[in-house]
Amino acid sequence: HFGSSSRSLLDWLDCYRLPSKPAMQGSWVVLLALLAHSVASAKLKAAKASIETDPPADWCVGNVFPFPDKRYHVRGVGSGDAAFGKDEEEVAAALTKHADWGPDSFWEFKAHVISGYEQKLKFGFSSGFLEFEIGPEDVMVEVDSQIKTTDSKLEYLPQAGSRMPPILSEHPVEFYDICLRPRPCSKFTEDCPHNTHQLVPENLGSNIAKCCKPLYCKDQPEAACEPLDEWTQHPDFETKLGNTQDHCCIPKLCSADLCAPSTKYQLLNSSNTGGVLRGSDIGKCCEKRLCEAFSGCSLEKEESKLPASLEDGSPRLGSTEEECCHMIQCSEFNCIDGTQGGMWKNKSNPEGTGHDYKHCCDPEYCKLYTCSDSAKWKRKNPTDPPTQGFSDEKCCDEIYCSDFDCETESGGTHSLMVNSKKRHGGSVADCCEPKMCTNYKCSSDTEWVKKAVTATDGGLQVPLQGFSDVACCEPKYCSDFDCSHTKWKKNPALAAKTQGSTYEECCEKILCADMNCTTDYDGDGEGTKWRKKVDTNALKHQGSLDEECCDPKKCIAFNV
Repeated sequence: HFGSSSRSLLDWLDCYRLPSKPAMQGSWVVLLALLAHSVASAKLKAAKASIETDPPADWCVGNVFPFPDKRYHVRGVGSGDAAFGKDEEEVAAALTKHADWGPDSFWEFKAHVISGYEQKLKFGFSSGFLEFEIGPEDVMVEVDSQIKTTDSKLEYLPQAGSRMPPILSEHPVEFYDICLRPRPCSKFTEDCPHNTHQLVPENLGSNIAKCCKPLYCKDQPEAACEPLDEWTQHPDFETKLGNTQDHCCIPKLCSADLCAPSTKYQLLNSSNTGGVLRGSDIGKCCEKRLCEAFSGCSLEKEESKLPASLEDGSPRLGSTEEECCHMIQCSEFNCIDGTQGGMWKNKSNPEGTGHDYKHCCDPEYCKLYTCSDSAKWKRKNPTDPPTQGFSDEKCCDEIYCSDFDCETESGGTHSLMVNSKKRHGGSVADCCEPKMCTNYKCSSDTEWVKKAVTATDGGLQVPLQGFSDVACCEPKYCSDFDCSHTKWKKNPALAAKTQGSTYEECCEKILCADMNCTTDYDGDGEGTKWRKKVDTNALKHQGSLDEECCDPKKCIAFNV
């Protein structure tokens, strides 16, 4: 009675000195071997008893292994020997028939295991995938990985320099409830297309087509085009993919035509609704224009503005003089009161009604004015319509650095100094400062990369001066770009110093026209599993994979 560990037996025997006669020593060696075998067998029986139950119903949905109910006692095999013995050919045949068994697909292997060995044992498929180790305490193994080749033999893989026996001769290793299938989509590492597909974790596969369910607008409650005065269904709503209103519906956008008359109503500010204003009536789309906010009446004559409310207490609507102002006799209006900078003059015969300078006065125009001091002022350029005014401030410009063109005069290397409107001068030295790379943006993000914006000058960090690609940017060359892709290849025609950092700039397209779909052995575009996509004058399909260049043939469409 030495427990479950053969180690405790050795510890017990170590307490006693072995007999000195060789014959008796040999008997002890035999006894030790028998006892160690007995302990290992006891452990094996105990492990079996602890997990001797049927697997759950969802243990292996979609199992491709042809003998799921069979137990395999792996014994007498060495490095590279098959674990499934004579069943290996049928296992290989079942995998070969499966459409997903091939390089780049992901598969899962799991099984219940019982090992009689104290050390870990390594198993795996022939070409180095779906590898796993079984320890003495393990009762189940579960592993998934990418298929490297179509070899389908599960082998024993003892590691050099380890304690793993070269041949499993002493104890059996038992595999049962074996599950071999494409990896469940619950382990799918990519993202399903947002808002148009949904992950189906119970499916098997390793691509979007297998793992992602399309979401149709007609089946999604959250994509209902309601309220009806804000949304209408997309023309292909019944077949369109999407699960949001933005994908499935067309918004009914507010129009300024709804806000009539325009002097009393205007469109609501759409900045509060994300820049989009939905609706189809004046109540949802428009806001009132109040005379209370109108500032076009005469500020000098307060009585010229009508009351903000009507007699019934409702707000007065309007945005024009006629709607919001009380007109007065122009003969009472003073056009040269000194508040308007000489822009107006009294009419020779004022008559009629009005409420401001525009209604009751005649304008003065700068074309008749001469600047007071040519050293400080220069006449503004004539405008059409003519500029109204009759003073230096209205009709003339001061001579400041703001009038100097630093860009042209410096050849683009300098820019205008700050406060140029207050700085007097007329030369690069007086009005301009060098441009710095800090403010320069390279002409192309794909052909240039910005240099560090500082340089070292006498041990000090100073801003890097310049304002061009050559001065402020480093070139990106296609020779440094990796064109490795299923749709692109290196373009040998490009010069060594060709600039770029994108597939379009640096690489040559791989066209589907140059490849045959898998199972299309005669090159006519029709295989047993794939049909080649047809190019048109406007569309040349690009790629080198079946998924990119071919349409799958579904067994459901096959007419036996």
